[in-house]
Amino acid sequence: YYDGHTTLSRQVQLSAANGWLTITGHAFEQRYPLGQLRLSPPLGRLQRTLYLPDGGRCDLSDNQLCSHLEQCLNQRRFFAFVHRWESSLKRAAIALVLTVAVVWAFIAFGIPILAGQVTEMIPPTIEIRTGEETLNLLDRAMLRPSHVEATRQTEIRRLFSTILRDLGDDRPYQLLFRQSEAIGANALALPGGTVILTDGMVNLAKSDEELIAVMAHEIGHIKHRHALRMVIQNTSAGFLVAALTGDLLSTTSLSAALPTMLVENKYSRDMEREADEYAVHYLTQKHIPLTHFAAILNRLTKYHAQGADKERVDSWNQYLRTHPTTTERIQSLHLTRRPTEITNPD
Repeated sequence: YYDGHTTLSRQVQLSAANGWLTITGHAFEQRYPLGQLRLSPPLGRLQRTLYLPDGGRCDLSDNQLCSHLEQCLNQRRFFAFVHRWESSLKRAAIALVLTVAVVWAFIAFGIPILAGQVTEMIPPTIEIRTGEETLNLLDRAMLRPSHVEATRQTEIRRLFSTILRDLGDDRPYQLLFRQSEAIGANALALPGGTVILTDGMVNLAKSDEELIAVMAHEIGHIKHRHALRMVIQNTSAGFLVAALTGDLLSTTSLSAALPTMLVENKYSRDMEREADEYAVHYLTQKHIPLTHFAAILNRLTKYHAQGADKERVDSWNQYLRTHPTTTERIQSLHLTRRPTEITNPD
């Protein structure tokens, strides 16, 4: 017995009857109501502890006494059930599998739902500021001034303005052109309304309609605030893993996740489909054949698979593992022709 105030220990005897626990030792006796006591749960062969309401405790070594106290405290069924699972390797393995399944389900389904709700509560000013900081990071790291002719940039910006006017979105969008050997032909949608077209993407497109489809797709990402949602999802998942593993240091790298995520196009399948549907809706309204969208998707896939260096190919393969394949995306356009047959939108 320990009184909770000193390190002095005493050998005592315990007896429980009529709703009371009596602790008896040499020239010592204490009584406590059973309803105010707490018995530590069983864990392997560890000694169990009876916690007293005045801060004292008793370390118990008699299993029969522990069983009797469990009955008196109405703890027997629950803790006996837990103890059976802890004492069985098979049950412990099942519990581990169930825990992993629950955590995976929460990360895969629960966090995206919560991230979507949190994203809606973020003020537009913060989103715009996030986009500006992301652009600064990208410009310093891998983007360079565009080599596309000024007249061509003006033409594409006119197309971009037409899309925005038709959509009736009053968000402060802007279209920027950048050159980048690191990411090649690509388009990026930054939070707040910035769309970036690389020189490679402009050169890869064979018609204005293809560029319209690409820009409408990127506007769809901005409209649904996909970039912010992905950052919130990744951060939430990181903190969940850190809470389970105790590795809080791993979460510090998440603060710089947005630029990397945008460059590697790590949107989820559902987000990519939402952006595709947004582009399809606009193209349909403007009576632009969806074959233009299919053609640029097909050509973009071939470019990254064949015309890029190994590092970019590996990155593109990673992209395909987390995204709908080009075939899936083209089929979702409800085209009657096979994707491999689409070589020219005309």
